[in-house]
Amino acid sequence: MPSPQTEPNASVPAPETSAGYTLVSAQIQDVHEAIAKLDLGKKCFDRFWQSVIALDETYRRLSGTDFPGDETERAIAAKALGESSTEASITDLLSLAGRQHEALLNARDLNLLPPEEALRATIANLEKLGIFVVRDNDAIFVETAHAAGICRGDGEGVPPPQYQPRVEQLILELQSCGIYKEDLIVRVGSVRANMIRTLPYIIIEIPGIDREIAVCNQIGEVTFIARTIFGPNFYTSHTKSELKENPRISSVAYRDRSTWISEIKDLLFVPGDDIRRIDVRDIENLRTAIKAQQGMSVEHWVTMTKVEKLNYRVPQTEMGLKALATRMEVHGNPLGSQKFHLQLAQKIFGESEIINSALLKISQHEQDFQLSG
Repeated sequence: MPSPQTEPNASVPAPETSAGYTLVSAQIQDVHEAIAKLDLGKKCFDRFWQSVIALDETYRRLSGTDFPGDETERAIAAKALGESSTEASITDLLSLAGRQHEALLNARDLNLLPPEEALRATIANLEKLGIFVVRDNDAIFVETAHAAGICRGDGEGVPPPQYQPRVEQLILELQSCGIYKEDLIVRVGSVRANMIRTLPYIIIEIPGIDREIAVCNQIGEVTFIARTIFGPNFYTSHTKSELKENPRISSVAYRDRSTWISEIKDLLFVPGDDIRRIDVRDIENLRTAIKAQQGMSVEHWVTMTKVEKLNYRVPQTEMGLKALATRMEVHGNPLGSQKFHLQLAQKIFGESEIINSALLKISQHEQDFQLSG
């Protein structure tokens, strides 16, 4: 909350009625209850801020100023509660919420554990909080090279890996941008025994803004921000060097938390863009069911005939392509347009050269048609 350069005198003017102090007492309790229920979800986050704003408005009214300051607010709270409190001013309560928020993922203490154990604790915490975690145990995201990796040997001369709770920090900080736990799909990859990197990359997909973040909690590893949804197969088939060369992917080095978060936010968000609220579990379940179909592949999807499109149903449902497109937020009918059929493929399989090439041909054909007209 904003505060003046010099705090006003802490004396409390008489309220219009004693009901003002009764209200303060109830509102402070409401804020504390909201803090206790913070869980990285939008509903609890909104409730917390609504309770803080209500208390702030009451403090302003009782103090007779727009900027009461901590001491004045604590004095009002002391009269309302019948005792002094160091967790009653707006600044106090925001600080308390910050500590509670940080503690949700134990981000302060995880770096004291062995790296592999810390990562297991992180994933367990994410799942406990209701974040949608997909464990791709056979997937090696972000290879160092096309080869099978570099052998660790006896480890002589190689510093031991150090854990840094980047995934935790990122998920916590995204809330300030309106991205909550229900907006995320967190894919946890794996590593091979002969890789120097001992911790896997984790792909954080944010379908509501069509962005992906590839992040590793091992110190020394770069973070990648993709301005589209490439999908997990993309990250298993591309190396670090290839990701750095991709024009739709930016890399961010971790120098300090504040700078790292700031650079990531700048890359994730475009001014004016809305965050779409999407049922990420529903989308991922549909993707999984479709990909598991016998004979299903990107190649097959792209070359489906009109009859196949008309007869297609998502496994174990009566959902056809038109209904599927609506659920996947494709704004067009894939039955009547190959372009929308391919856009639906991107939502299911992620970006691929096959889909992009087919879309490019359609775009070129449309341009040629316009020129000829």
